Amino acid sequence: RGRVLPVLQILVLRRGRGEVEWTRERRVLEAGQGILLRPGEWHRYRPDKKTGWTEDWLELGGPLIESWMADGLFPKRGFDLSNPAEFFEDFDRLHGACKNPDWVSNGKAAGLAMALLADLGAGREASMEKTDPRSGTLLAQARDLMRKNTPVAKMARELGVSYPTFYRLF
Repeated sequence: RGRVLPVLQILVLRRGRGEVEWTRERRVLEAGQGILLRPGEWHRYRPDKKTGWTEDWLELGGPLIESWMADGLFPKRGFDLSNPAEFFEDFDRLHGACKNPDWVSNGKAAGLAMALLADLGAGREASMEKTDPRSGTLLAQARDLMRKNTPVAKMARELGVSYPTFYRLF
């Protein structure tokens, strides 16, 4: 049986392997790889019977995520983590933070979620550098600012670029 989810979900494998299937596509996943499950998209998945898998989920919703999806920020279904250890460290920090209601309510969880999205986009830096040689450095600095919970407009100012340029590079 398959599922259809109401929001964008990111599934990342920490350990093991398995398979995910969409209406017209099937893919094997290994540790350090992940998938994007878009709202309303049918899918099903299963861990390998011999190895199993350990999975982590991140659920994203709201107007900003909807806008990013409409703008094509999440074009691929599958991805390899560029730095799995860093990603899972940030993921664990976010997961722990979400257990503290005061911490979540002041927006820090949103900043960590943005840092995770930046980690997912890190593999795109090389192609971005072809059009703007500063982008690889800017994106690395932006990820650091996101981990510090810096608002997006302030990040653009601190990086010395306009908001539209920052948005395009991110």
